[in-house]
Amino acid sequence: MQYQTNFKLLLSFVAVLLASVAFGQQDPYYSFNMFNRLTYNPGFAGGDKPGYTCITMTSKKQWFGVTPPKNDPDFTSGTPTFENLNVTIPITKYAKDGSAPYIKHGIGISVENDKLGVETGLNFTLAYAFKLRLPNEQSLSFGPSVGMLQKSHDGEKLTTFSQMVNNIMDPNVPNSLVKGIKPDFNFGVYYTKQNIGKYSNCYAGIGIRHLVEADIEYDLGPSIGGASFWQMRRNIYIHAGCEKGIGNNTLQPSVMIRSDQTKIQLELNANYLIEDKYWAGVSYRHGTMFTKNFNVDALVLQGGMKFPKQNLKAGLAYDATLNRMSKIGGHNTSYGSVEIMVQYCFKPKTTYNPRIFRDTRRLDGWH
Repeated sequence: MQYQTNFKLLLSFVAVLLASVAFGQQDPYYSFNMFNRLTYNPGFAGGDKPGYTCITMTSKKQWFGVTPPKNDPDFTSGTPTFENLNVTIPITKYAKDGSAPYIKHGIGISVENDKLGVETGLNFTLAYAFKLRLPNEQSLSFGPSVGMLQKSHDGEKLTTFSQMVNNIMDPNVPNSLVKGIKPDFNFGVYYTKQNIGKYSNCYAGIGIRHLVEADIEYDLGPSIGGASFWQMRRNIYIHAGCEKGIGNNTLQPSVMIRSDQTKIQLELNANYLIEDKYWAGVSYRHGTMFTKNFNVDALVLQGGMKFPKQNLKAGLAYDATLNRMSKIGGHNTSYGSVEIMVQYCFKPKTTYNPRIFRDTRRLDGWH
């Protein structure tokens, strides 16, 4: 009871923190967020399957189908694309009393690449989580991740207003390929409980990305002089989920709340796993900016296959935008977003073949 009370207090504290900060979306967001939790929560490092290393790959094409307007021949079709690779490596503890093994420490590796028009980003992080084994089939893990965040801006692909009107360079915009790099720091807390009433495999977590809000500086070069800055905002993620058995099938609801310094976004998801082989699901995404009434609503349809013997699963998700944002710039129709996910888990084989040696100088020798 004490552990559950402390966890409720922790969630309450974070809710107050979110409500007290004036919170656009800089971090990529994924429809398959329930499968790549390491991306936004270092506390998940090591995963939740004792003894199994898991590799998760995700690729997303946002605003799929956008075409350049006829009256803008210089338009660069640069709709957002994201790629993500996660590796979770558990350090498993095998109890001497024969009880179920559990994860004592966790290591996570995350590589994320995103592209939006003339800007690209690369984020590499290494995470560590320390996991506490609590009574009543509970666990609490927490830990940091550190890495490098690189941003680049290809000014050669961009035509500014001053160039079109006066044929002069904008002093605040790079006119060539420029890059900047800064260290990045994240922190997360992750809680699990095996059973809560009729639900099993329950989890909840809090992750904070870009703790120091790094300023990435672009050198504008000698032709322009000076420098330009790109500031990364702190992002907060709250996520939770569980499972409920329904005959031979399983219902898997989950929730994600994400926020930067512009808006809060809520995503509700429910997947239905059929005989541990196929799943189909739906998500609803809703976002609100505090400064004005502005909603970003999307309906996400997803499905996939699971191969239990191979510890492999693959899925496809389609995001359908529900409001006026389905038209970008008022004339470029978007057909939504498409996301692909593949996850493979394996148990590393460890072989131990002891060689026996005997010391003939002793009575009983030794091994």
